[in-house]
Amino acid sequence: ANGYPMFAQEHDQGPELLVGIFDYLRKAIPDVRWELYDEVAGKQQDKRETVSIRFVARGTIDDAERDIEVAAFVRIADGKMAELRLVTDLTVFNVYRAAIGLPILE
Repeated sequence: ANGYPMFAQEHDQGPELLVGIFDYLRKAIPDVRWELYDEVAGKQQDKRETVSIRFVARGTIDDAERDIEVAAFVRIADGKMAELRLVTDLTVFNVYRAAIGLPILE
């Protein structure tokens, strides 16, 4: 997110960060659900494993159902998620951020 922390403070790391993100989303948008569209896994030339997925998050905000399409790129190291990058439309993403009490990104 252009150097901005997405959901938590930059010092938060590891599995607890991901658990916290999903817990926070479920509290703010109780009917949030995710639909997986594409998933591609592979190994890079340097033997790093990667997974790319495309999904839609859907939920009700301000009495309107909203969709946000997300592309996620994950690097796997030692059988664990070592890096996660998300690409999405910030206009819709900011609606979700505002709904869970976070400032919008520019």
